[in-house]
Amino acid sequence: MIFDSLAFSRPAAPLVAACALFGAVAAGSQMELPPTTVAVVNGEAITIEDLEKSLETLHGEAETAQRSPARLERLLFKAVNDVLIGQEARVLGLHEEPPIPETLERNRRRLALSILEREEIEGPAEPGDDEVTAIFEERYRRASFHVLTAGDFEGAERILDALRAGVDIGTVAREQSIDPYREQGGLVEGVARKDLQLVIADLVFTLAPNEVAGPVQTDLGWSVVVAQSFQGPDPELFEEARPLLERLARQRRESTLRQELLAGLRSRHAVWIDRDLVDSISPVRRRDGRLTAESPGPETVVARIGDEITLSGDEYAVALERRWRTIPDEEAARAAGPIILENLINERLLLAEAYRRGYHELPAVRRALHRLETDLVVPKYLSSVLAAGVEVSEEEMRAYYEETKAGLKRPPRVQLGQITVPSLEEAESVAAALRGGSDLGWLAERHSTDGLRDKGGVKGWSVVRPGGAGLDAALLAAETGATLDPVPGDGDSWVVYKVLAREEQGVYSYEEVSGNMREAVFRREFTAVLDRFIQSARSRSEIEVREDVLAALELSGTQEVEDGSGHGGHGVHGEG
Repeated sequence: MIFDSLAFSRPAAPLVAACALFGAVAAGSQMELPPTTVAVVNGEAITIEDLEKSLETLHGEAETAQRSPARLERLLFKAVNDVLIGQEARVLGLHEEPPIPETLERNRRRLALSILEREEIEGPAEPGDDEVTAIFEERYRRASFHVLTAGDFEGAERILDALRAGVDIGTVAREQSIDPYREQGGLVEGVARKDLQLVIADLVFTLAPNEVAGPVQTDLGWSVVVAQSFQGPDPELFEEARPLLERLARQRRESTLRQELLAGLRSRHAVWIDRDLVDSISPVRRRDGRLTAESPGPETVVARIGDEITLSGDEYAVALERRWRTIPDEEAARAAGPIILENLINERLLLAEAYRRGYHELPAVRRALHRLETDLVVPKYLSSVLAAGVEVSEEEMRAYYEETKAGLKRPPRVQLGQITVPSLEEAESVAAALRGGSDLGWLAERHSTDGLRDKGGVKGWSVVRPGGAGLDAALLAAETGATLDPVPGDGDSWVVYKVLAREEQGVYSYEEVSGNMREAVFRREFTAVLDRFIQSARSRSEIEVREDVLAALELSGTQEVEDGSGHGGHGVHGEG
């Protein structure tokens, strides 16, 4: 909502004095204004991207194109309010309170890494047609072969020996194999490589026709395969498979480019590892049976990459524990440790390179972090500064109760008549008859299929649930004698209800709703304080709206956002 001037009973003493500091805030935090700037608040820009992200946050991406002047004005009003509150919060040092600095640093790293990935990996990884075709030829190549499976390795060796001795493959399959294909001699015909178990595919497509190989462990046991014939892929499947093939080709290119980049970075950024510390972090069995890693502490350093980037013992232990949760065996957990460490070091190698290139200080990154900081400090300011100054007295709560108690009615008790029928058509006919004055009991005896048929259709007394939908909402509004529209019953049945009697239950006592009264009065007082703050802040600030950019935004399509950081909504202020 866009706040009007609201009276409130107590002054917010720190606010007026703090607002005088806005000039200093602007001077200390001013950045170069981007070309997409829509408004400038004390030297701080609000951009098209800020408004786009607000649209996505409030309404979802589907509505980002709905840019009526009124909608954009509300968004801009709220964005200006966010900036003003953020500036005041920074004056008070709220941006320095945990966990905000840590959150910003994590996002700085994430953004710097994403830029490096885009520049060195994602951008150059666009696959060519020849790569896409090669993956199609590989994944959709077809094979016909025999597979015979035993429950253990020794059984599979006996199958292999029998085949090599020249025993008929069909006989061996029927007598010794546990595979579902045993009744057809183990024959699997014309299956594409992509549809086979990886271990089987890797074996079959290395064989020549009639060549025997195995045993290999599969999901059924131990298998022996005999290649029969091979065919190329069905060309008619290419266009249908193209999107998947392009994704796979891109993934392969990205993997290759990443490995090449990492190999080069190893020579550019020295990597030091504290092997003693790494070896000291062993899996520990918890009472619930899961494995955990005891951290050597956040101040310890497991690895150092270049001059700026480190991997703490705490970070390494967290990564180990996340992986060890899925590993029941301690030896397997220990074996996973070097892989996890290598992945963490590789990530930090990329981060060190991103920092070396200065990606963490790019204007787009600084703007994204500033927006995120605003998102974090606004709710903190609202709760710890503005809300902390709002007090609600018993007298205010009781006065508000007296003002509103007419709307605090208890839900009524109703006595219902009920007739259940098998079809909507019959239910509508019964409802029309009731409205025309027909007797409930007579209609229930003739039509109803439920247990109230022999009771004249009388259901008895019940309390209507407040705030409900459907039947409950209809009962809250229905008068005595009203027949409701049919509603679905159990299965395919339909139910017609008639309100036979209605008893009002009076209003809730003050004691029963005092908590609601406190919340309502607090919300009213807080809204007034917030409104006064916004008006005071606006009156003391320099706010420039670039009407030409705003007008162009109303006519344009969805803008492309330069980074992944958002500027979401914050509570009540400025929402329409």
